[in-house]
Amino acid sequence: MVEFTHVVQGRAGLHARPVAEICSFAGSYDGKITLAFSGQTVSTTDVMGVMGLGARQGDELRFSVEGPDEQSTADRLRAKLESCL
Repeated sequence: MVEFTHVVQGRAGLHARPVAEICSFAGSYDGKITLAFSGQTVSTTDVMGVMGLGARQGDELRFSVEGPDEQSTADRLRAKLESCL
């Protein structure tokens, strides 16, 4: 398992566009990617679950990647987050 954190940079927080990108990325991965925030953990393939976290600008999100090619998948996800969130 590979874990990393990401601080939400965008003023709008965790809104529809970045959630759609995160969920699309996770849906194409053969393993499991989870997102933890404020005591809740959700699958990143669950659009409503991710949206329901309600993370805002400045909040820290914790991602966990489990499965094949964990490190490279985590690196690609981190790059996607930096470009959209």
